[in-house]
Amino acid sequence: SDNQVPTNADTGFQDWDCPLAFDMNKMVQTIRSTRKQLEDLPGCGKSVETHSSFASQWANPQKDVNSKLPPTALDSLRSTVLHRLNVESTEEIPFSLILVDGILLFYDDANNESPGAECDTGLFIYAQYETLKQRREARSAYVTKDGIWEDPPGYFDSI
Repeated sequence: SDNQVPTNADTGFQDWDCPLAFDMNKMVQTIRSTRKQLEDLPGCGKSVETHSSFASQWANPQKDVNSKLPPTALDSLRSTVLHRLNVESTEEIPFSLILVDGILLFYDDANNESPGAECDTGLFIYAQYETLKQRREARSAYVTKDGIWEDPPGYFDSI
């Protein structure tokens, strides 16, 4: 529950960005379950439309993505990926991707399973501090197990 999230001794804030704030074993089980569902799609009698909806989510993103990219950038990326995979459409992509975001993927603890160990590859992307801060402060409240969490003023700089 939310009251079990550790408190940072220096700031007095609950630290939702530390490994102890997450149920790593549950995260691992969720990754495994999602992977199994995706791997079972073609052979379990599911329709092609179900597989296509997974494959086309990246290829047909929400409209607000276009406001953050030049109009031709997404089309160019889509075309490049399809060409390199030697397929004509997203429905023909021969695999599924599960994107798991967050620094905690790289957390390793002998007492818990590691989410990163469930992934075939890992990618760490660096960003400027101000960019990260702006993204974090632009987020709305988080829905938690027990309610709603909003970063208190100064949270990003303090944690």
